[in-house]
Amino acid sequence: MIKPKRALLSTFDKRGLKDLASTLSKLGIEIISTKGTGDFLHKNGIDTIPVEELTGFSEMFDGRVKTLHPNIFGAILGPRDSREEFERFSLKPIDMVVVNLYPFEEMMGESEDKIIENIDIGGVALLRAGAKNFKHVVVLTDIEDYRVVEEELMRNEGFVSYSLRRHLAGKAFSLTSYYDAIIGSYFTDDMRRDLALPLKFIGPLRYGENPHQQAILYKKPKAKLFDALGGKKLSFNNVSDIDAAFRLLKEFKEPFSAIIKHGNPCGAACGKDVKEAFLRAKQSDNISYFGGIVGFNRDVDETLAEEIIKDFFEVVIAPSFTPEALDVLSKKKNLRIIKISMDTDVDKWDIRSVCGGYLVQQTDDREIDLEVVTDIPLSEEDKEELLFAWKIVKHVKSNAIVITNSKQVLAIGGGETSRIDALRVAEAKASVRKHELKGAVMASDGFFPFADSIELASKIGIRAIIQPGGSVRDKEVIDKANECKIPMVFTHVRCFRH
Repeated sequence: MIKPKRALLSTFDKRGLKDLASTLSKLGIEIISTKGTGDFLHKNGIDTIPVEELTGFSEMFDGRVKTLHPNIFGAILGPRDSREEFERFSLKPIDMVVVNLYPFEEMMGESEDKIIENIDIGGVALLRAGAKNFKHVVVLTDIEDYRVVEEELMRNEGFVSYSLRRHLAGKAFSLTSYYDAIIGSYFTDDMRRDLALPLKFIGPLRYGENPHQQAILYKKPKAKLFDALGGKKLSFNNVSDIDAAFRLLKEFKEPFSAIIKHGNPCGAACGKDVKEAFLRAKQSDNISYFGGIVGFNRDVDETLAEEIIKDFFEVVIAPSFTPEALDVLSKKKNLRIIKISMDTDVDKWDIRSVCGGYLVQQTDDREIDLEVVTDIPLSEEDKEELLFAWKIVKHVKSNAIVITNSKQVLAIGGGETSRIDALRVAEAKASVRKHELKGAVMASDGFFPFADSIELASKIGIRAIIQPGGSVRDKEVIDKANECKIPMVFTHVRCFRH
């Protein structure tokens, strides 16, 4: 236990400061303050000692330099058993540091001059100094912790426990690490360097991929995740599927609906409006959509909501919901209702953990140009349908085959170890679901290594094919497509998803 005698207060955000300073004064703790903080406290009837009395210097350059001085940092960092050195430099220990930082994160998006001016230097240094010497110093940066410290001081007659000091030091180091990571990310124009990722804690999730696994949600600085408007607490899988749904929804400008199961689309379709798109998406796979996540790239109204609650879905995601739609959807108490703006950006970089490290890659947002590689002409209708199928196959686990018609998914084969097996799975699923594949188009996320898939596609009745190309047997595959009279286009862009 330590009993603070002197506290340094320097805060940008003054919330809660009056009550904390009042408690410190009542306990006889001497308060040292920077100018802005001192002015605020003086207006509230609380006396402070200006930091200039310790440093012998006035604040410089509009406050850019005020606490960076040995008399401040020596008083915070000095080992308390070094009495001779304290006396030699005429220092008195500072036992509490209360600091919050300039709002760099909030300034992102403003002019560069304004952003740079909000890079805190002295505040970060004070927090690190106080946290390093936590055995003798209470360091406070989170306004939510003011009351915790006040209560401990009052309960323990002015003393603060080791466990609380250590906990607060950890929070201070986490904040300075996050703060520096945000600044680093602002200046980073490529990923080929040592990086610290700024992750802002949102809260624990219901559970991880399985109920026995813990899970936590973080967000990027300034990022808008989504708004949960109702339903049960989200799990790891829910959030992962929400992300998968959103990324697919972003592909389409026309009214579109997608149903996601385990990270893969199982149903997807366009329509004259989102209600029609939804009904067609359900028809894509009338077996698997049960318990999925349904997404829309348009607002959900009461009529659509009435259709949604006829079935069991875990989550519904859309740009907005009318009040009447929310009333209807709320009848399903466990249905999670998620609002997310279609203007939200998909991250430029995809990051995932591996054993002992992380993999980082650019997000797959490459534009494609279609090259017709067969002798059979391609109609505009075929081209439009192929592009629809391509947008879907980008979001299916590899190896992937997607078969569509009239901008509706009819069959998907995903996550297979061979391309021909992916096609066979798609064909089998379509047969069970009574989908007619004759006259449909087919998309493949990777090249066809052999002509066997083209031969099977011909037997199925596929009318056109889109694929990346790039196989050593491309000529063999093209020849087979010509023989089967199936127009085929190359994108020259692979879209694997592992």
